[in-house]
Amino acid sequence: MDKDYERAKEREKRRWDEYDQRESSSDHTPMNDAMDHFSKIEGYPTKKPAKMKSLPLPIRIVGYLLLGIMALSLLVGLVLNFI
Repeated sequence: MDKDYERAKEREKRRWDEYDQRESSSDHTPMNDAMDHFSKIEGYPTKKPAKMKSLPLPIRIVGYLLLGIMALSLLVGLVLNFI
């Protein structure tokens, strides 16, 4: 039982290492044909999503305003709920 557990643990570690190497490599290879099709034909994003700092200033301002309004409305809603 312990031997099977150790083998499964080692196999999982190898898979995570392969995943990390694939994510960090500059030449991104798709996992299968479907992902390759999405990336070539439909434009499915395979890289990490855009960071807020890399977006243009007006889009960042709108994003921060929307997040701020949602957070403020949540707080106001919670406070008014208990009054």
